[in-house]
Amino acid sequence: SQTKIINIKPDSQWVDISLNRMRENLYLYVGTFGGNDLFVVDVDSLKKVDSLYFAPGNMSRLFITPGGSKLYVTQSYPTYATYYLDTKSRTYHPTNLPKYSIILFNYNKEGFIFSFDGLFRLDTFNDQFTKIDTFTFADFFAFDKVTPVIYFVKNEKLYSYQKLYSYDYKQKIITDSLSIPPAWNMAMTSDNRELYFITPNGLLGVINLQSGAVEYITSVNRNGRIAITPDGKYVLVTDPGSNLFLYPPASGLLIVVRTSDHSLDRYIDLKPIAAGKYADASEIIITPSNNYAFVVNPTLAGVFIIDIRQLKVIKRIEFWPYGATIGSLALGTKPK
Repeated sequence: SQTKIINIKPDSQWVDISLNRMRENLYLYVGTFGGNDLFVVDVDSLKKVDSLYFAPGNMSRLFITPGGSKLYVTQSYPTYATYYLDTKSRTYHPTNLPKYSIILFNYNKEGFIFSFDGLFRLDTFNDQFTKIDTFTFADFFAFDKVTPVIYFVKNEKLYSYQKLYSYDYKQKIITDSLSIPPAWNMAMTSDNRELYFITPNGLLGVINLQSGAVEYITSVNRNGRIAITPDGKYVLVTDPGSNLFLYPPASGLLIVVRTSDHSLDRYIDLKPIAAGKYADASEIIITPSNNYAFVVNPTLAGVFIIDIRQLKVIKRIEFWPYGATIGSLALGTKPK
């Protein structure tokens, strides 16, 4: 913190006060889907500080415990498996966690595993897991970190329409909420009042989970990823293009929507800071302090850094020549 005493007098002049950012004390972990490297970025310096070789196989997703001590890595090739990295010793360890695991934590730091084998509770101390229910979820669902509710979309009548359902994993009750067009990626606001989603035909929509009202906001890439700023003011949507070869190419624009009135606020242009013409953007993660967003630039093996306060791109970190296609991201507290 900084302190400056100002005496207010009739002839006072303007006094400029500049604020420094608080230290994040975070590491950004960057996995490679097409390679075996895990990169570590210091969020305070915004510089790569380590490159760890992940011997078992290609990385699919990264999940980190609330204290930052364990980074779970799901492997997609040559076999499906889940390992964890001890972030202090930087050593890898195998686990017997279910295949195709998605590992999430609620605000009470309780761990949950979503897999094709069901829903499980996870004890991260010894990696033991117990089944909650045989109920399974698709890749795209919204996990309420406050209440024991999971929102998901279920196909109905041979994909002619879909419905949004809520599942209470304590009561083991599924509730039919409302009919909506097919929804892919989803993200929920921190107050658990609204759920943003992307339709397969490329529309960003929002559902009021209390009233059931649905509103469509703007056109987006149907494969884009959604992130909501921790202060709840903005929704950011990425544009990854159509595929790795970018035909048609990505727009190089990050869409910003205001949550207050569901209106398009602006576009963040990534192209000026991209090396070359490939400004595609896929995965996105935002620091809890609301300072930075990190956006994967898969084709050029990099990560864009967005200043959330200014809503502009300020830097791009490259990971060549060691990495292949950059994939999943995770933010964790620096180990002591």
